[in-house]
Amino acid sequence: MGMDLIGFIVKGPITFSSEQIKAAQTKIVAALKYLRDEEGDSDVTYEWGHWEDLEAHLGVPLDGECLNARAIKILDEFVEWWNNGDRSTHWIYDPDDRAKKIVFTGESTWGDTPDNDGFRNCELASVVAFGSALGLNL
Repeated sequence: MGMDLIGFIVKGPITFSSEQIKAAQTKIVAALKYLRDEEGDSDVTYEWGHWEDLEAHLGVPLDGECLNARAIKILDEFVEWWNNGDRSTHWIYDPDDRAKKIVFTGESTWGDTPDNDGFRNCELASVVAFGSALGLNL
């Protein structure tokens, strides 16, 4: 058994448009409604993998909690990380498209999940399915 490098390699726009942010907010609100069991529409497509994974990343919203405010907070934290990174995040301009960047975030571990903002943000964007709305290839 040895140490592993665990992380995400993500390609996406250098900056997100207001349309991308709004689409991502809509995805997060839908996931929060799903957790609060407010689907309402039987035609809703289940896209979040396992309910337990979604609950572990978002937590079940409280009754009366403003889901839009919570979604905005999640997105603000994600965008802050995307724009500024952290010690575990490295990026380069995409050589094929200078309007995009390629990001790596993660760390060496002994089999456990990396414990850094970048990894948690990418995992959240993947599990909650808002990364695609932002134009990310996760």
